Amino acid sequence: MDIKDSERARVSETLERAIKSVEERIQAKEFKPTIAEFLKLVQLSKELAQDDVKEIRVTWVQPAAKSST
Repeated sequence: MDIKDSERARVSETLERAIKSVEERIQAKEFKPTIAEFLKLVQLSKELAQDDVKEIRVTWVQPAAKSST
């Protein structure tokens, strides 16, 4: 496991603990929701689970010349 994988695992574990903490607070009677924070944590978790390497290929196509009739 290289440093990047180790860091990813550490961040992933921290996010999981934070999400569980927010989920527990949601269950509490005195919960004052910060749904935006919870959604951001879930989003970060999903992004972290995705592969780092992404390839996007773009091809430029010249428009056909219009004939004047």
